[in-house]
Amino acid sequence: MDKYGISYVKKDNHKDSYDGFSLYIRFYKAWNKEHALNKFEKSKFYKEYPELGGSMDGFSNVRSVWKVEK
Repeated sequence: MDKYGISYVKKDNHKDSYDGFSLYIRFYKAWNKEHALNKFEKSKFYKEYPELGGSMDGFSNVRSVWKVEK
């Protein structure tokens, strides 16, 4: 299995946030990007924000998925 990183936003209204959203990263061991994204979608960190738009699928808080090189 390879290691994949997923960047996502979370609405937390932190003092350093941008318009109430902050950027976070999670790492998953997965066979490919789709497998990593499926694992993330089943986690408590996945959320849909219709007002964001422009994300990978248009409505979720996922910003990018990449393979971590060793």
